[in-house]
Amino acid sequence: MDYVNYNILVEKNLTVLANYNGSPTMKSKLELDELEKQELDYFITDLENPDAKIKEGRLKAIGIKLAKALFTKEIRDQFYLVQKKAGAKGVRIRLTVNHPKSRSYPWESLYLNHRYLALDEETPLTRFIPNGTFEKKEIRKPVKMLVVGAQPAKRGLPTVHVARDIKNIEDALNEHKENGTIHLDLIRIGTVPNVLDQFKKTQYNVFHFIGHGIFENGTGKLAFESPEGKYDPVDHVRMGQMLMNQREMGLVVLNACQGAATSTSDVLTGLAPELIKMRIVPSVIAMRYSITNQMANLFSREFYPNLLKKPIDQNLQSVRHTISVHPKSATADFLAPVLFLNAPDGVIFKPKLPSPPTPAPEKKIKEEVLKTPEESPPQKVKELPKLSAKCSDTIALLNSFIEDPSLTNDRKAWKGFRELIATVEQTSSEYEIEDECEELIEIRNRLGRLRRQRNEHRSAGRDELADKTEAVIQRNYSDSIHIIMRISARMPS
Repeated sequence: MDYVNYNILVEKNLTVLANYNGSPTMKSKLELDELEKQELDYFITDLENPDAKIKEGRLKAIGIKLAKALFTKEIRDQFYLVQKKAGAKGVRIRLTVNHPKSRSYPWESLYLNHRYLALDEETPLTRFIPNGTFEKKEIRKPVKMLVVGAQPAKRGLPTVHVARDIKNIEDALNEHKENGTIHLDLIRIGTVPNVLDQFKKTQYNVFHFIGHGIFENGTGKLAFESPEGKYDPVDHVRMGQMLMNQREMGLVVLNACQGAATSTSDVLTGLAPELIKMRIVPSVIAMRYSITNQMANLFSREFYPNLLKKPIDQNLQSVRHTISVHPKSATADFLAPVLFLNAPDGVIFKPKLPSPPTPAPEKKIKEEVLKTPEESPPQKVKELPKLSAKCSDTIALLNSFIEDPSLTNDRKAWKGFRELIATVEQTSSEYEIEDECEELIEIRNRLGRLRRQRNEHRSAGRDELADKTEAVIQRNYSDSIHIIMRISARMPS
């Protein structure tokens, strides 16, 4: 199914911005009263408690409250209009939450128009992490997976049944191992050296971690084992360093199965997006709540074989739906898998084509004429800048301003944007990017006028007009990112 992207951004000050494909940006405020916030806190606590029984009525009530807060009338009307215009296409909801507390809310429970959005394949819901450096990972069957289980000896940590959980994955994927569509490697003693040794042997597409997540000093960490079996904390920085040279890695799954009740949602929902921001992987699925082993088995059996058949968000949406209607699933089990994504179209892998055969050297018919240095034409020295790095840097600057339109970010984005265009103008004919160059120059000229207008509004105390103009500036930068990504795709590696 094809999709139209609908973007919703919750800023650090709880301002909500929503738009699609160049549409006007709707603006509102995410507002919950103290009682609603308290209900959400209790609900999240119960979700993380495997012994708590959540009834359908309570789940639906939470979903309605969150939908009412996020989809105010203007945003809701625009969203329905997008659905109508999309026709046979679906509408992909790309939710970016920059407000720290709101990140932990169960957005996958959003209930709008008499249904859960996260269960309908026509409305895949993802936590979108803007990062212009995304590249689809090349993959050739079989899909190569590494599953790591860790159960360190640490006071206060309940038992993780690593052997049983790994066997669940093995059983779920056995048929696909036998027919050659999935290659599965297992590490039952999850130490960092064991993982690194395995990484030296194989380039993997999927990394699946089974174990605990722990909050220490305000930072989420995964509980690996030391060589002595003790607790070895791995935060997002160290995890990113471990994965850094896995060039074909497209997905990380962080799985806190039943028994890992100390894995709070803050740990995984905090650690997962950081791996994307570090440009390590384009997608992370965090199992933020404990689920039964049967549901973990169902997830593996339904999700992994379809990795190459569907966009990852559509695939996960289908899995959530299967979990929700399973006779032995708990009411809220479908909320467990949370997808953090950087791929604009949900596609993280592309087929890896075999290298073409090296052509045989042509026979020279004419005898080569030797020229003296004086007769030889001057060698053209290429001094073309490496555009791909400059494109990545500029995209990062523009994304920083879109997420946080501070004065500093504004100046950096504008300076970087103009410098990139100057470089593009110098090299447009060499790389055949004349059309993109013209588009960027047009946006640059428009942005120059918009920035002056915004500054004039600010100086005159017309803050509302200044905010509206700034939203248009952000939208122009967003359009520029897509153009820059087209340029980057044409750069020689």
